[in-house]
Order: sequence, then C-alpha cells, then structure tokens
Amino acid sequence: MTYSAMVDYSKRAVSLEKDGLGPVLQGSDAFICAAGFEKRASRLPLLSKIERNPIVVTFENGPAENQRVFARFRKHFERVRGFDVCVLDLAHADRFERAFEKSLLGLRDLSGGYIVMDISGLPNFAICIAIAKIRTVFPGFRLTLLYTEAEEYFPQRSDFNAIKAKVSRASLGPPFLSGRAASLFIPSMFAGVSPGDCGTCLVVFAGYEPHRTSCVLDACNPSKLVMAYGEPERSDLKWRTELSRIMHSTLDRTVTSTEERISTSEIGDNLALLLTYYDHLYDDHLLAVCPNNSKMQAVASVLAWETYPDIQLCFAIPVEYLPARFSKEYRDTFAIDLGSPGAGSLVL
Repeated sequence: MTYSAMVDYSKRAVSLEKDGLGPVLQGSDAFICAAGFEKRASRLPLLSKIERNPIVVTFENGPAENQRVFARFRKHFERVRGFDVCVLDLAHADRFERAFEKSLLGLRDLSGGYIVMDISGLPNFAICIAIAKIRTVFPGFRLTLLYTEAEEYFPQRSDFNAIKAKVSRASLGPPFLSGRAASLFIPSMFAGVSPGDCGTCLVVFAGYEPHRTSCVLDACNPSKLVMAYGEPERSDLKWRTELSRIMHSTLDRTVTSTEERISTSEIGDNLALLLTYYDHLYDDHLLAVCPNNSKMQAVASVLAWETYPDIQLCFAIPVEYLPARFSKEYRDTFAIDLGSPGAGSLVL
C-alpha cells in the first residue's frame, strides 16, 4: 500500500555550521533535552544558547554514561534562568508522566507561545509522553522537535551478513541494543478505550529486537497483528528492512497478521498508516500501537493518539540498555514543526 501524508510534518535540515541553533530557538519559551549516552544526544544541547527555561531530562537506573553526560549538561545550563531537571527513572517508567508535567507547570516567563524539544536522547516512550504532555498543558503553544541522526546504527552491515548466514540456525547472531524486555509499559494517558467486547489489532513498528516484539505480543494477545517494517531514507541503510524481517522470522505467529513496509523517517506517512487502520477497525477493535523502531515513528504514534485518544500506545521496556550496541557519532540535524494541536504544521 501507499499512504500519503494528510499534514506536512516534513523534516527541515538545520545548518548548525552556518547559523547554529539561533533561528530555531529564537523566541522560544523553553528548550527541552535529554542527557542520553549517545553522541548525537549531546550535539545540540551543548551548542544551544537559550535565555530561559532549559529543562534537562536525566536518567536514573540506566547506564553510567548517562550521568557523565548530565554533568556536562548541568554545567552548560545551570546559570540560565529557569533551569530545571526532570528525572526519568528507567526502573519506574510510570513516574515520568507526573515528573515531566511538574516541570512543565513550573515554567515561568512564557511570552512567545513556542517550545523546542530535542528528542535525540529520549527513548520512544518518553518522546510520546513528553509531546502529549506539552500539547496538553500548553495547547496553544507551537512545538518544534529537533532530531540528530547517528552516523552509524547497530546492528551494522557486518551483523546483517552474519545473520543472513545463520538464518537457518536457532541463533540469529549478535547482541541486541538492549537487555531482554522485562515488561510491557502502557502509560496511563495512553491506555486507550476499548469499544466493548472486541479484539485488539496490534501495530508493531518492528525494529531489531525481536524480544521486545515477543513481549508486547504476549502481553497484548492481539486478534490481529500488523508488522510494520521500516525502510530507512538513507541509501546506505536500505538493507536494514530485510534485517528486521529476518530477525522477526522466528516469532510464533498464530494470530492473523499483515505486513507493511513504511518509511522510518516520514512522520506523515506513518501517521496516515495508523489512521487508515483505525478507520477500518475502530468499530470492533482496540487499535494498539507499539513503536519499537524509529523516533519518527514514535512521533507519528503519539500524533495518531492525539487524533483518536481511544488508540492505545504500548512499549516493551528492556531490563537494560547497551550503550556499546546503540549508535556511533552523529550526522545531520533536522527540525520538525508540529505546530499546535489542531493547527497543522507551521513554517519556521
């Protein structure tokens, strides 16, 4: 199938070398970022010059690398008026909803009606919560997301070649990006509404960790399953679509299932995909969405929920993250203007 975006949520490249972040941050009331361990998570915050209200999300019960990054962020922001720290406890993900809302309610000197958030260092569940909370607490505010892509992602091409060679064996190769998924996390705000006695249609944006997919399948017990395999925009990463399909090929699928191939980077295409399934199924199914893959697909998922709050968003939370198996360095940075709820996309 081919889906066309209903709203233009295109990514716009940011020329950091020429203009820095000035044009994007100009007039913003707050700048939100996360002290994550990936190199790309540090790029923008340490370049930013903001006059008020920086909120830094710091991680507890995660890799030690996060704390070293946070120390640098604190030094960079601590003298800025309104500096605040929001704790994301990875062992108690459910606490982030309240913690982030508290940070938002503490913002002062709001005059521009404009918030900027760098999602490069946030896990997908936190991206969804943060976007929804910002647009609920400040419904009239314009929100722009910043995102820096990595230079290299894991699994790498060498891993792909090894997995293809072992595809007929029980083991499919290298370590994953995280430890084995422990449990399914459904944030209270994304619980969804079931239309009476009905089944669940589960849409999984499949990445490269089949243990996460198994976790959500076991917990949701869907009557219908949609496996959405992401296709990277970069030509040097096209092979990753096949890798994801191979890594999920050993899953036990006794449920009726459908496969889709969808961009990992185009928010509008992914949003259209979700709303199409919702329109076909809402009468007799709860639509549950699990964005296990790209951050842009996580953004599309929360925008689908914003359109239809009876959609459920669920996340398989791992026991631990493995920094050495995540990503290397960084490449381009993009701005995505989400506008304000119901207002469509605005132009910077």
